[in-house]
Amino acid sequence: MRAGAVIAERFEVLATAGAGDMGAVWRARDRNEDQDVALKFMLGAGDDDTVRFAREPSALRELSHSGIRRHVADGVTEAVLGSPALL
Repeated sequence: MRAGAVIAERFEVLATAGAGDMGAVWRARDRNEDQDVALKFMLGAGDDDTVRFAREPSALRELSHSGIRRHVADGVTEAVLGSPALL
């Protein structure tokens, strides 16, 4: 992933925000909503991680806090080695 890449014809990648064992988070700009967002990509993981990652969007939809970006979208993209993405 590199700065300037566009994901799902909507999200422009700005910079890396962090990474962990299961995934990587990137700062991006939502071109449709003209707002900053976080893109989370699952990296190589096992079946349990895939199930857990798939539950995150519903959990995020329930949260409302100034320190947490609201859930905008989720889906699967081929942009990062076929990784699911939480947007």
